Amino acid sequence: MQKFCHQILLILAFASALSAQKTPKLGLVLSGGGAKGMAHIGVIKAMEEAGLRPDYIAGTSMGAIVGGLYALGYSAHEIDSIIRRVDWDQVLSNSVPLNYIAFEEKEYYDRYLLGFPIKGYKVQIGSGLIRGQMLSEIMHYNLWPAVQYESFDDFPIPFRCLATNVGAGESVIFSGGSLPAALRASMAIPTAFTAIDRDSTLLVDGGVLNNFPAEVVKAMGADYIIGVNVGTNLQKDLPRSMPDILMSLSMIPSTQKLDGQMQLCNIYIEPALDKYSAASFLDAEEILRIGDSTGQHYKGAFEKLAKQIGMQRQPFSIGEINTVLKIDSIDIRGNTIFSDDLILRKLNISVGQFITRDDLELGIRRVYGINGFLNIDYEIISHDSKNTLRLKMKEKSQSNIFASLHADNIFSAGITLNYTTRELLGSESRSIFALDISRNPRIRFDYYKYLRQNKRLAFNFRYDYGALQLPTYQEGVLSDISISYTHRLSANFLTTQSLKESYGVGIFFENSLSRLRVGNNVNEGLRGSTQRNYGLRFTHTSNDLNDRNFPTKGGESLLILNSYLGTNLSVRLNEGVDSVDLEVLGTAGVITLSEEQLNELAEFYNPGFYSDILWTIRKYKPLRSNWQLNPYAAFGLSLGLGEENAIVQNFRLGGMQRVDIRDIRVLGLQFGEINTSNFGLVGLQSQHLIGKNLFVRAGINGLAYNNYLPLDEWALMLGGERSNNFNLLLGMGLETTLRTFFGPISVGLSTNNIDWQLRYYVGLGFSFNYSD
Repeated sequence: MQKFCHQILLILAFASALSAQKTPKLGLVLSGGGAKGMAHIGVIKAMEEAGLRPDYIAGTSMGAIVGGLYALGYSAHEIDSIIRRVDWDQVLSNSVPLNYIAFEEKEYYDRYLLGFPIKGYKVQIGSGLIRGQMLSEIMHYNLWPAVQYESFDDFPIPFRCLATNVGAGESVIFSGGSLPAALRASMAIPTAFTAIDRDSTLLVDGGVLNNFPAEVVKAMGADYIIGVNVGTNLQKDLPRSMPDILMSLSMIPSTQKLDGQMQLCNIYIEPALDKYSAASFLDAEEILRIGDSTGQHYKGAFEKLAKQIGMQRQPFSIGEINTVLKIDSIDIRGNTIFSDDLILRKLNISVGQFITRDDLELGIRRVYGINGFLNIDYEIISHDSKNTLRLKMKEKSQSNIFASLHADNIFSAGITLNYTTRELLGSESRSIFALDISRNPRIRFDYYKYLRQNKRLAFNFRYDYGALQLPTYQEGVLSDISISYTHRLSANFLTTQSLKESYGVGIFFENSLSRLRVGNNVNEGLRGSTQRNYGLRFTHTSNDLNDRNFPTKGGESLLILNSYLGTNLSVRLNEGVDSVDLEVLGTAGVITLSEEQLNELAEFYNPGFYSDILWTIRKYKPLRSNWQLNPYAAFGLSLGLGEENAIVQNFRLGGMQRVDIRDIRVLGLQFGEINTSNFGLVGLQSQHLIGKNLFVRAGINGLAYNNYLPLDEWALMLGGERSNNFNLLLGMGLETTLRTFFGPISVGLSTNNIDWQLRYYVGLGFSFNYSD
C-alpha cells in the first residue's frame, strides 16, 4: 500500500511539472524613450485589469525604470503615484533643494549665476550634463526592497535591463547586482546625463544599441510577448535641435533592428506620442493620460490573450516598506579632499547598525550637504550573509569661482564674485573670499574648520567690510544719504550635524564710521561719528525652506542674543572747525558745541553694558500646489541700564530686502526707513504661482516700535506707571517675482496707514545681501 501511494505521488508530481511546462509564459518589453516612457504605466494598468501579469520583464532606459519597479512588486497605480510625486525640474538639474544643504553652506548655496571649477590655476568649463543626484536618491529610496535579492531572477517577476558599453560598443544586460545602479546606467541618456563608471567601464543608455529588447525577454523563456515602444522613430520625429540630432544619430543602430524585434511580439503597442520628445518630463500629466487611454484601447486584446493562455492573476502591491538591513562594513571610494572620518561622521551610520531606507537617505543627504560633491551614489553588496555599504563619491574641484549680477533701485548695480576653496588653511576647512563690485562695495572672508573630535562642531571666523550709502526717508521720500564704513569680526563655534538647525556661540567686534553725504540735515562742520562694540553672541538658526529664492514650503527662524561688553562712541569735526551748531530736539533752539563737548554728550548717551535680542520667523504653508500662505513675525528688544534714548545698535526696519542680518522686511516702508531699538512685527502674505516661474504675493503686516528704554523705564511701563509710547503702523503691499536665467526679477509696491505714500522696489539678480 505504501509503495502504491509513492507511485501515485510521483505520477501527480510528474503531471504537475508537465502542466507547468505547458503553461505559456508571458513576457513584457518596455522600450526607452525618456519622458515618453511614462506612458508604459497606463498600458500596465490595462494589463492588470485584464488579469495579465507577466512572467518576465525586460526594459531599457525609462522602460527599465518602470519595468524594474513593477518587477520588484509595485502595482501600476503605485508606480503612477511615484512618478506624479517627482519634481522633474529638480531632478533634471544639478541642484538639490535648499533643505538638503548643510547649515554651514546654506548662506552661499544657489545664489550665483555662474560657477566654474578651478584646476591648476585655470578656470574650467563644466560639461553641462546632468549628474542626477536627485534622480539617484529617488531610485534608491523606491528600490530599497531590492536589497534583499542577490539576483534579478529572485524578484517577484524576473527582470533584465540594458545599458551600452561605450568602449566595447556592445550591449550590457544586467541580471543581478545593484538595481539602482543598473537602472541609472540604463537611462544615462547621451547628451543629457553623465555616463556611469562601472569597473573602469563607461556605460550609457541601453537604447543606443537596443532600445526595444524583445529578444532578451524571449531568451528568458517567454512564449508570448507584449511590447510597448515609445522610442524615437526616425521617420516620424525629425530632429530640430543639435541635441536632438546627436540623440537621433546615436539611436540609429537600435532603430535599424526594430523591425525584427517587433516581429517577436504577439501584441505590439506604439502610443501616439509624436508631439512629445524624450525631454518632455514637464508634460508628465499628459503623457500619463495618453498611456492610460492607450492601455484602454488595447484592453480587449489583453483580455483575449488572457483567455487564450489561461491567465487570471491579481497584480502585486508593494504596500508599506519596512525592510531593515544590518550594515557589516562601510567602504568609501572616490574621496581625496574629504576624509573618511568626516564622511562617516556626517553619515552617522556605524558598522553593526540596523538601518532603514530613511536612515540611509538622511545620512547621504548630510554628506552631500557639505556641498563639496558633484554626486554621491551607493550600493549595498551582500556576500556570505554580510552587507557592505559602498559609497561612491565624485568630488567637486577643490577650488571654485562663482559670479552673479545684481541691481536695484535702492542701492546700485554690481557684480558679486566668490572664490571658495577647501583645505587652504588646514584640513577639513573651507575658506571663502567674496567681493561685491559696486557703488556700495563689500568684502568678506568666511572661514570654518570642522573640529577633530566628532565633526559635529566647527570653528567659524568671519570678517566683513562694507561701504554702504544708506538712505534716510521722511514719509517715504528720500531726505538724506549717509555713508557707513563698517568692519565686523566674529569668531564662533557652530553645530553642524543637522540639516535643519544650528546653534552658535562666540565673540564679535564691530567698528562703524558714519557721515552724512547729502541732505537737508547735513551739518558742514561734522566729519562723522564712530561707534565700536564688542561682546558675546549666541545664535540659533533654523531653515528647512525648499528653495532660497522661490520658497513654496518649509520655514526659517533666527534667534540672536548679543551681550555688548563695551561700547565706544566718538564724534569728529572737520579740520579747522572748532564747534558746530545743533538743533535741540523738541525745541526751536540751537546749541553750540565743541568737539570735546560733543564727545562728552556722546559718552552721556553711551549705554554701557547692554543686551539685545532679535527673533524672526517665516513659514510657507501650502494650500494648493500653486498657492501658499506665508505667515511671519519678528521681535527685537534692547535691554540695559543706560539713559533713555541711549545710542545702541538699532534694527533697520522696512523694504523688501535684508542687506544685513539685523534688517527686517516690513511692508509699507522703504528699506531702513525706521531705525529703532525695540519693535514687534506680525504679518501674513498670500503667495500664488502663475505657471512655474511667476510668483505673486500680497500681504499685510502690523508694526509696533519705540526707541531705547532703560530697564527701570520698562518696569514702570509694564507696571502701568508710565504710558505706553509705542508707535504703531499698518503696512500693506504687493510683490511679483519672476524666475529668469539671470536670477529673480522682483517688483514691489507698498504703503502704510500713516502717510499713504506709495513706495516701490525693483530688484534683479543675486545680490551680496543677507537675503533678498
